[in-house]
Amino acid sequence: AQLSGGFVRAFDNQMHSLSDDRWHNSEIGDPADWTALNAGSNAGLRVLSNHSRGAEELVAIAPYFENLAVFGQDVIQIWKTDPTPGNYARVQILNNTGTISGKSVVEIGDSDVFYLSRSGIRSLRARDSSNSAHVGDIGNPIDTLILDGITTDIDSAKAAVGIVDPRDGRYLLAIGAKIYVFSYFPS
Repeated sequence: AQLSGGFVRAFDNQMHSLSDDRWHNSEIGDPADWTALNAGSNAGLRVLSNHSRGAEELVAIAPYFENLAVFGQDVIQIWKTDPTPGNYARVQILNNTGTISGKSVVEIGDSDVFYLSRSGIRSLRARDSSNSAHVGDIGNPIDTLILDGITTDIDSAKAAVGIVDPRDGRYLLAIGAKIYVFSYFPS
């Protein structure tokens, strides 16, 4: 079956796709099978707007510890995945934050995710040893520059692309013709 969506990525031997407020996952080990009609199928579908406001337009998915973080523009939902879609479980909802650009979402290891929000560069990371997520405003030093880029051209901001330089760990964010380089080293 064919599936259309604005964001697709692989995780745990399945493909995951977002379309509007829906999160689809393929059959395990078969990225072409998205049908959940067969008994015993591991393909699935969840409507995330049933769980929180702000999830009407889902934008990105990123691994977060052993879970998946599903980003809307104004909400992040953390979900525990399982080979059986019926066993997926919502772990946490973070309201009033999210991303305007799915391609800006970049995981740093398995415990941190950088992304472009309406208010600048943010980080999704564990608050403490419980791994409960919180949003860090790590982008404060360059947020005025980022906000200028967003307000100048919102369409370019929505198409922004982020990567982490593999050599030095800097987050690079391209908005239109400009590339912003964010250096953050906790030590």
